[in-house]
Amino acid sequence: MAIGARYTNFGNFVGLIDAVRIFNRALSAQEALSLFNDTTSSDTTPPTVSATNPASDATGVAVDTVITATFSEAMDAGSITPSTFLVNNGSANIGGAVTYSGTTATFTPSVPLAGSTTYTATITMGVMDVAGNTMTADYSWNFTTAGGASADGLLAHYRFDESSGTNAADSSGNGNNGTLFNG
Repeated sequence: MAIGARYTNFGNFVGLIDAVRIFNRALSAQEALSLFNDTTSSDTTPPTVSATNPASDATGVAVDTVITATFSEAMDAGSITPSTFLVNNGSANIGGAVTYSGTTATFTPSVPLAGSTTYTATITMGVMDVAGNTMTADYSWNFTTAGGASADGLLAHYRFDESSGTNAADSSGNGNNGTLFNG
C-alpha cells in the first residue's frame, strides 16, 4: 500500500504506520483535534454537566426559554439527541429539537412552555464525550415557568362566584389570582 501515491511512484509516504482508526461517520473538528492531541494517554474521565440554563430550581422562567446544559468537556455530538436530552412537564416528555455546539447542548421546545409549570430537564447516561466515556448517572434539574397564557391564549378566568370577600380565584389554572378592591 502506498499512502499518498498517485499515478507515479514518487512523492508518496515512506515510513511505518502504527495506528489506523476507521469511523462509521465523519468526525467533527473538535473530535479530530482531540484524537490528534491525545498521543500518550487515553481519556477515562466521565463527562459531567457543569452548568444549566435555566438554573436548577429557577422560578419565573419565560415560556419561550430554550434549555441548555454545558458539559465539562467536548462531547460526541451524535450522542446528544432528543432521546438523551429530555424535558418533562410533569406528565410527559415534551417535543423539541436538540443541537450541540462547543460544549453546550440546547433543547428548543417545539411550542412555548406552559405557564406556571414545573419542568424537569434530564441529560441521560447515553451521552458520551469524544473519547467514548459516558456520564456515571443521569443529570436532572427542575425549573418553573412564569404564569402565562394557556395553549389557547387564556391568561385568566375569574368566575366572581366567591360570594363575598376580596379574593378573585383564577380558574384557568395559570395561577393569576387577584384581589378585588373598591377604588
